Amino acid sequence: MILFGVISFMNLFTNLWQIGKANPTDLLSGPKKGEKEPKHLVITTILGLLFLGAGYEIAFVAKVDSMVFLNFFLAVFLVIIGTYFVFTSGSIALLKVLKKNKKFYYKKENYVTISGMLYRMKKSAASLSNICIFSTMIIITLLCTVALSVGEEGAIRFNYPLDAVYVFSGSNATDVSEITKEREKIAECNDIKITDSIHFNYFSFDAIIEGMNIESVDPNQVKERTSKVKIFSAKEYEEMTGKDVSLKENEVLLFTTTLDYEYSEIALDGTTFTVKEQLSDLPFETKEPHSYGENVYFIVMNSWDQIVAFPEEMNEASIKIFYESYQFNVAGEEAQKSAFYDSFLSYCKEQKTFDSFKNSLIWKFETQSMNGGLLFIGIFFGMIFTICLILIMYYKQISEGIEDKSNFEIMQEVGMDDHDVKATIHRQIMLVFYMPLLLAIVHTFVGLNLTINLLYALNLYETNQIRLCAGIVIVVFAIFYSLSYSVTAKAYFKIVKRKE
Repeated sequence: MILFGVISFMNLFTNLWQIGKANPTDLLSGPKKGEKEPKHLVITTILGLLFLGAGYEIAFVAKVDSMVFLNFFLAVFLVIIGTYFVFTSGSIALLKVLKKNKKFYYKKENYVTISGMLYRMKKSAASLSNICIFSTMIIITLLCTVALSVGEEGAIRFNYPLDAVYVFSGSNATDVSEITKEREKIAECNDIKITDSIHFNYFSFDAIIEGMNIESVDPNQVKERTSKVKIFSAKEYEEMTGKDVSLKENEVLLFTTTLDYEYSEIALDGTTFTVKEQLSDLPFETKEPHSYGENVYFIVMNSWDQIVAFPEEMNEASIKIFYESYQFNVAGEEAQKSAFYDSFLSYCKEQKTFDSFKNSLIWKFETQSMNGGLLFIGIFFGMIFTICLILIMYYKQISEGIEDKSNFEIMQEVGMDDHDVKATIHRQIMLVFYMPLLLAIVHTFVGLNLTINLLYALNLYETNQIRLCAGIVIVVFAIFYSLSYSVTAKAYFKIVKRKE
């Protein structure tokens, strides 16, 4: 209330000040006078380009970190100012260039359009820049909304390569055959099919990673950002992938979930191993270099005996725990899946060593809940921006039609027919009114990098898919934009058309 009260008071004060200093005689004769050409045309053009360049640079280099929102609003602020200056000075510069082309200028449809708008662009600049900004907002909003809808399934599968994960503490602490038997029994009761089942033991600890050195730490004491390290045996890797692995005692395979490991050796609390191969995938984990999540290190050692003996060589103060993991896919209806997950979880909780669980269905519901809110906001703001855009376009055509009416009456008196009037109107649209659309498309392409990075934070990593969505949204919006101008141009034509 305070904010909008202050804004309303400022608007009222500005209007009263302008009316108080206005001369009634000048107001009556004002419509017959063209606007004065903006001063310092070259300076404002350069300033506009500099502001745009600075905003573009921020959009190009910005990353999703603690400064992302500040960078975003700064980029938007600079682009808005740059857009206004470009339309104020750039439009006049373009019209001046066209005016100097005598073959182009001295045609009846071009002459009326250019001469009528040349000294009116200062006032039109605000409307055109607003149209451009609102167009950009609509495109970006629709892009994010469409990308969220299209990429939702991919985001779920990224976080859950396998549908269900049940973890038990300890090494070989459960009876695999008994758990498998109970799982199949519960699945059969719920008309569920279990596929792609994986079972393996692993050793896990938190570590601070500097270069090729991995130092284990107690996560309850360390204040620095740590990474998770998980180690399992070559035999289990062979069973889950079907690949033959031959490792020596000092050799390991390595997989990272985000950025690749840069060294040929790795040191675990002082014990150095040779990285025989850096794996590109794991059946139960995904890799994404653009992810802003934690970079988890998966290490495959020669044998489980080596893994069991290894913690004794590490720092005794660190927390090191063995785990046992059951992971699998579930095929069936959502209601049946939910019933299966509940029943199997109840069984697992009866086991003393049960540690944790997660499944894609729960995460899907949470994701849809979050995306639903974002979709609502996107649709809501998209409608507001669209309404504002259409109103600006419509009333701009109305105001210009009223200002141009007397000029067209004179032209019609000397022989300009309705066809010539329509041609002039369409030429005016082509020369000026499509400039906001073109610049909005440029803004969108420049801001696409920042938009893609923000969508990365929502686990949407299909970059080509996002770009395709951007292309489709731009084409659809351009068609809508053209139709909107065609409708508003009719209002302009009705005003300037001579009544018989």
